[in-house]
Amino acid sequence: MGFDLYGMNPAEQEHKRPNIELLNTDKDAWHKQYEDWMEQDGTYFRNNVWWWRQLANYVLYCCQDFIPEDDHQGWHENGGHKVSEALAWKIADRMQKHIDSGDAKQVEDEIMDKMKKAKEHNKFIDKQMNDLLAKHNVKAACDLEPKHKEEWDKIYAEHDWADSYPFAVDNLESFIKFCRESGGFEIC
Repeated sequence: MGFDLYGMNPAEQEHKRPNIELLNTDKDAWHKQYEDWMEQDGTYFRNNVWWWRQLANYVLYCCQDFIPEDDHQGWHENGGHKVSEALAWKIADRMQKHIDSGDAKQVEDEIMDKMKKAKEHNKFIDKQMNDLLAKHNVKAACDLEPKHKEEWDKIYAEHDWADSYPFAVDNLESFIKFCRESGGFEIC
């Protein structure tokens, strides 16, 4: 699961989107054309769900004065939310300022530190859950008796999900480049 962003009018496209009819007659040629098309700047940007959440949240936070709050949900769904070319450029400019000021690197450091701490915490949680399963001689929590499953659920509730949501400035830089070249984009 992830978030696929497609440029609506990518700049300077040497390769056009391949015709789907070609897929039926020459799969290899279609795949080659598709790869050539997708590798062009502004055509496509993708993050898995873990990477996208932090990136989208940071963009929405930094651009809250011009990305309407009504649009925020669309950034967290695969529903085809559209961002105009003008807005994409405005986002790119604002995010570049956050990179240039060092703010984005500070956010990266804070998030990655939280991830590291959460991973250490979760090692302890995982051990507790595994010890409980071993104690009752089962391989999965669904095999526990109800009272022991409640105990397992309490331990599981202590899992820190911050271990799963990274952020990196280089990912933000790729997003900025995509914004500038996309001609506006859809979040799918």
